[in-house]
Amino acid sequence: MLSAIKFFIAISSNLVNIPDSKYKSVAFKVHKNFMFSAFSLLAILSKN
Repeated sequence: MLSAIKFFIAISSNLVNIPDSKYKSVAFKVHKNFMFSAFSLLAILSKN
């Protein structure tokens, strides 16, 4: 559980470091959707 959270934090910090603004905006959109679904999944997993 904790390792999953660390994994998502690592991904988000890597996306911030993308230099190209075109890729950065795409990565940010994907990242927002990904983080939303990831935290939804974590919330569901923590309930069980």
